Amino acid sequence: MPLGRVVDYSLPEARAPVPLGRVVDYGGGAGFMTSFEGRRLHAGLQEIGARLDGVDQRDQMYKQQVAELNEVLEKVGALLTANSNDVASKTAKAETDIAALQALADRLAQSVAQQSRQRADKLSHLDGRMAMVEPEVRPRS
Repeated sequence: MPLGRVVDYSLPEARAPVPLGRVVDYGGGAGFMTSFEGRRLHAGLQEIGARLDGVDQRDQMYKQQVAELNEVLEKVGALLTANSNDVASKTAKAETDIAALQALADRLAQSVAQQSRQRADKLSHLDGRMAMVEPEVRPRS
């Protein structure tokens, strides 16, 4: 039996609280408790009860705060998931747009190169015709 435990040795039919004369077992044998010791023990137990009530209230408050934090974390997780999906969608669209613009730029570059070749060919052809039409001018010596 633990030390300092109050043991009630009264009969089951006579279990009415008796403030004086309770037997306290301190491990070494039975002894009696005075009314002063009983009041002091009672006051100590009330103090401990009040402290436990305070602990219970703080515990409830902490549990409520943890529940609120869990709700916030769930909302943040859902928002991050939605944003992540949105970013992935926008990234895929941007990559598609970039690929389309790159293809357009390549086609335009080919067109410009082809037009440059055609102009060069026309100029060469015109130079040849001019050479046939105009006699060669030789510098006078």
